[in-house]
Amino acid sequence: MRARKSHPALIHGTIRFFESPEPILAFERTEDSERLLCAFNLGGKAVDWHPQIAASWTATDLPGCTGTLEDGRIHLPPYGQCILSRK
Repeated sequence: MRARKSHPALIHGTIRFFESPEPILAFERTEDSERLLCAFNLGGKAVDWHPQIAASWTATDLPGCTGTLEDGRIHLPPYGQCILSRK
């Protein structure tokens, strides 16, 4: 809840969904100059996602984010999440 309060895009931002393989749900939230990419693994096995857009994003230090971004690959543990910010 604290993360949402400190990031207006998570509360009021517009939403744009990305195509991603199952079981990943990915979307971007935008409010003013803040842009956040939110990726969620809805499955019980770890998954890697290599979106072409990953190079233009950077990892955040938001609490509860269990996923990682490395070399253009988003790694999501089972039922994990990753929230990235635009560079």
